[in-house]
Amino acid sequence: MRIYLVRHTVPLIDKGICYGQSDIAISEADFCVWREIRYRIRNVKMDKIYSSPLYRCRRLAYVLSKGEKIEYSNLLKEIDFGDWELKSWDEIYNDKRSSKWFSDYVNCKTPKGESNADLINRVEVFISKIKSQAYDNCLVVCHAGVIRAFYSILTNISVEDSFEIKINYGEIIEFNI
Repeated sequence: MRIYLVRHTVPLIDKGICYGQSDIAISEADFCVWREIRYRIRNVKMDKIYSSPLYRCRRLAYVLSKGEKIEYSNLLKEIDFGDWELKSWDEIYNDKRSSKWFSDYVNCKTPKGESNADLINRVEVFISKIKSQAYDNCLVVCHAGVIRAFYSILTNISVEDSFEIKINYGEIIEFNI
């Protein structure tokens, strides 16, 4: 099975804001990027389309689906930053609870949120689910954190090393499972 992971396009939020599972819109002006993504996957017959239910992914999935049914999965949501959602990274850095998380963001949960290990576990459940299907090609519209989790799981790189991988907005990443 070939999986095409697509990161959502640029969200409508100021730079430097932590937005994890906050439901942020994407710019409708990104139609040129949407068209480019559709063009790049135009010759691939997608057996199934999955998307994070967050708007920035739902909207892009709708554009890419060409009318095909989309299955939304909470397993594909970005990491939950809990109390830090919609706070600036400077504010988070100055939060007395942050030093523990910054020293072990893989295993330590954010206040009232998740750890990266939690995110990896969610993505492992998703991968197990789709592996049981007889798909040739599958499109997944999701977030950078989810894509890094795919990298960690499917290529056996550490979570820490996955953060060295730059994942652009609107980027398509392909994996063979």
